[in-house]
Order: sequence, then C-alpha cells, then structure tokens
Amino acid sequence: MKNIIKTSRSTGLSFFACVLLAQLFMGNVAFAETENKNEATSNNKTESVVDKKTTKKQFQDWIYQCGGKGIKDEKCFIMQNIFIQESGLRLLGVAVGYLGPDDSPWLFFTMPLGIFLPAGIVFNIDGTNENKLPIHICLPDGCKSSARLDKELLNSLQKGNKIKVAFKDGNTRKQITMEVSLAGFSRGFAAL
Repeated sequence: MKNIIKTSRSTGLSFFACVLLAQLFMGNVAFAETENKNEATSNNKTESVVDKKTTKKQFQDWIYQCGGKGIKDEKCFIMQNIFIQESGLRLLGVAVGYLGPDDSPWLFFTMPLGIFLPAGIVFNIDGTNENKLPIHICLPDGCKSSARLDKELLNSLQKGNKIKVAFKDGNTRKQITMEVSLAGFSRGFAAL
C-alpha cells in the first residue's frame, strides 16, 4: 500500500556513522520508491527485484528492502514513505534497521528540506509516550533524525496501530502532523 496525502501548495563517532549509514540507506530507499511510483498500484506481488543488488518484499504497509555491494555489505530495512499527491515528492520517510557498532535496531525519519530545525520532530505511538528528537543533518534528499529502538519503544511499535509524526514548517512555524500505519510492522521487523 502506498501512502499518498493531498496537501495545498502553501502548506559521538559511532552515532555519526549510524547517521551516515542511514543517509546511504534512505537515499537508496528514495530511488527504489521513485521506481515503485511508476508501477501499477494493483500489482499484488509480495517480492520483486529492483536490480541485482536490491531485494524488496511487502509486509502490508511496510516494505522490506535489502541492498548493498555484496552479502557482507548488505543492509536490510523496513520502511514506509508518504508522498504529496500533486507533486509526487516524499513528505516523510520512516525506516527501521539494524545499524551501529552493536547491531542494535534504529528508527529513522526523513523529512523534507525547509522545516524548522530548532523544533526537531515529535512522534508518538497511538497517542502515548511522546518522544522528541533533534534533526541530525539535512542533505539534498531531506532532513534526518533517528533514535535507537529500546525494548519499550520496539514493543510499542509492534503492538501499535499508527505512529504520529510532527514537525514545523520553516516559513510559517505551523505544525505538520502525519500518521504512519504500523500494519505489517511486526512481520517486517521479524524478517530483519
């Protein structure tokens, strides 16, 4: 299932390594999702090969994707993107994968350029336990934020129905809030 929303036009070193790995991944995700937008939405295949280096599977609203230069370099993630209907641009990307020196699970967010950076982002799962995160870096494909998934947060994601993510527009300072479905998250995460 593809998330598309309609909007008005006006509307430490290991940590650094994790952010860079997330950037590399999210760049690959954006490329793969752009290719997917050209496919018919009635395509019910659960697994497809984008190219020789990238494998994808669908778990309800989450896409499981692996890619890399070889088996040793291959990283796998589950992710979901929300696009603006009129322009096809990504408004929000959410991904989960095992990164970092201890192979712990991380949650990644990619927001569009032009957001109000000092506000960071705020997210919650089913309206409970609000979490605030800083924006770590902005690159050509968007502004990045991430959090290590502890047992409590992971449990909430696996049992939850939706994530609400909020950030502020850079010009108007108005809050933009989006919902991301957790349907298929548990099965996708288990596949990691």
